[in-house]
Amino acid sequence: MDLSVIVPVYNTEIKILEQCIKSIMKLKNINYELLLIDDGSESENSIEYENLIKNLNLKNIKYIYKENSGVSSARNLGVEKANGRFVMFVDSDDTIIADNLNNNILNINANVLIFNMVLHSRNKKAIRKEFENKKGYIDKISIFKEYIKRNAFHGPCSKLYDRDFIERNNIKFEKKIIQGEDALFNLNILNHNPVVYYTDIELYNYFYDYKNTDKRWENNPFKMTDNLKTLYTNELEVSKKLNEEQKNYVYLIKKKYLDEIFRACMIILHSKVLSNDKKLKVVLKLKDFLQQLKIAEESNKKIRLKNTLIIQEKWNIIKFLASIRNIYLNIIKGKIW
Repeated sequence: MDLSVIVPVYNTEIKILEQCIKSIMKLKNINYELLLIDDGSESENSIEYENLIKNLNLKNIKYIYKENSGVSSARNLGVEKANGRFVMFVDSDDTIIADNLNNNILNINANVLIFNMVLHSRNKKAIRKEFENKKGYIDKISIFKEYIKRNAFHGPCSKLYDRDFIERNNIKFEKKIIQGEDALFNLNILNHNPVVYYTDIELYNYFYDYKNTDKRWENNPFKMTDNLKTLYTNELEVSKKLNEEQKNYVYLIKKKYLDEIFRACMIILHSKVLSNDKKLKVVLKLKDFLQQLKIAEESNKKIRLKNTLIIQEKWNIIKFLASIRNIYLNIIKGKIW
């Protein structure tokens, strides 16, 4: 079998899930299976999913129900049950562009095949190229540079992974991570020296809502902070193993996490859900993490300003900047995206 498409689902609206599945069913001349992993959805939704599969009446679609334990657990189970040479992960509220996948691509000798995404937001769309000015085989160092600079190779979607490579190296999604588990999975892939091929072809429609990340911070602020620290530690470890321009890598990683910490502080301080007491505890924990970075003395004015605002606990200024951020995301970016 050529391909196993793994679709975790958790209480997704039936019409949206049907759209996802039907986009996968458009694959032609490829021997594939679709594994729908129900991660403990409510019973009425699970019944609808089973009925949908029965109505489609295709032998290559399998419905697997499991107790709820998160998308990472669902993806791991999908890999365990898969039979394809490659596995592809598709979120249940997204779709694929099936016409752009063919046997010529599947015959490329690689452990990871990377495609582009089409981002959709507010009836606007834009192509998200995984890498700039590149096509074909890409070395590990180039991938990591793009990973740090522009968040390339972060998500598992719009990629095909050699199933044998994943299983042989015991690479799994981390179940304890609620944000960044995708990036951690790909970092683990990089650690095992994969052969990577970039197609520069659009394969995946990603329906984006920036508010999802904001909600995660509001719902699990302390765990999200711990997740940031975990990713930071892992990225530093990878930079050490690459052993090339390490000092520059470390600086770029620190800069990236200063930006993440500052954005998190804005989300927390602007939240209408969290109590003032909880907000203060979270931003102080983020401040402690920032102090571990020790980035101010080696940075430009913009970075030093962000660092200073947090270290000196200028929460009112950061909250004001958060209001401007929300105006930009809700009004300005909505018009031009």
